[in-house]
Amino acid sequence: MKRKQIALFVAGCFTAGTALAATQGQLGNTSTANFSLTVQAPVIPRQVQVLNVSDISFNNSSRSERDSSRPGATMAFCVVDTNGGSVNLSITNSYADGTFAWTAQTPEGENIQFQIDLTDFAVVNLWGSILGTTYLATVPTTFVSSTAGACGAGNIKIHPRLYISDMPQTFPAKTYSTTMTIVASPN
Repeated sequence: MKRKQIALFVAGCFTAGTALAATQGQLGNTSTANFSLTVQAPVIPRQVQVLNVSDISFNNSSRSERDSSRPGATMAFCVVDTNGGSVNLSITNSYADGTFAWTAQTPEGENIQFQIDLTDFAVVNLWGSILGTTYLATVPTTFVSSTAGACGAGNIKIHPRLYISDMPQTFPAKTYSTTMTIVASPN
């Protein structure tokens, strides 16, 4: 008897607000009744996340996977979309010298230019282009994780490298730095 009471209570909870659509059973040898069941689930918005970023440091003997002819580096990171769709990325840096979008700077204000590329983890597909002072890319669905736990070692790589290949002869031995910002949004 207790099991029937619980089942009736649950059915009653779901039918609240939809009683006008219900049809009652007729008196007879068998009786059939119908009711409408409506479940309103909470709306879960599509969300994106950038994970596994790390600071990048390189010198004139470091090389990027994307272009090993110039000093550079490679960093793997992860992009998550809870909806499993493609994701737009916007990448900027904290300095721009007016003529070149990608600039690192010494504390004294001396600049050095660099380039970046964005690829899949295997460095096969190249995405994005520079628009003004921003690198814009759309990462296809097949290269986006649906959860943070599925990120593993990352699904995307960024490859910064010096714009000028003769850095040791042209620039003084100083430390140049900048802050890179990646903004992800659903596509």
